[in-house]
Amino acid sequence: MEVEHAIVIDRPLDAVWAIFDDPDLLLEWQSALVAYAQIEGEPGQDGSVSKQTIERSGREVELTVTVLDRREPEFMKLHYEGLQLPFEISNTFTAVDQNTTEWHAVIDVRLNLMQKALGPVLKGPLAGLAEQNGEDFKRFAESR
Repeated sequence: MEVEHAIVIDRPLDAVWAIFDDPDLLLEWQSALVAYAQIEGEPGQDGSVSKQTIERSGREVELTVTVLDRREPEFMKLHYEGLQLPFEISNTFTAVDQNTTEWHAVIDVRLNLMQKALGPVLKGPLAGLAEQNGEDFKRFAESR
């Protein structure tokens, strides 16, 4: 199952990437994120692993996040474990013009045959999470 979200940010591509790629800024722009710790590797680089704690439905959930593919300043694919279903997020950044960037996020959740019935139930919350992260990031990036 895939969920997509795109948002246009009124900042140049290099500025958007610099903010997105800085783990020290994650807690400032992700409203659901309450803790971040680098576990192995250099932050944001292929193969690096971090622990991220998010608040979800009034409780804290710890996620293990692995960088699968990084192509600065256009693309980063991340793998998340810790919720009921592991998922991946592909983040693509495209310059619209010199001062504007589009962020396109694709959340990919692999469902087995029994889990496919949950697809319609999961799609709404995942879309909401993608939209919230997009809005949070846009607000933060445009305020810098």
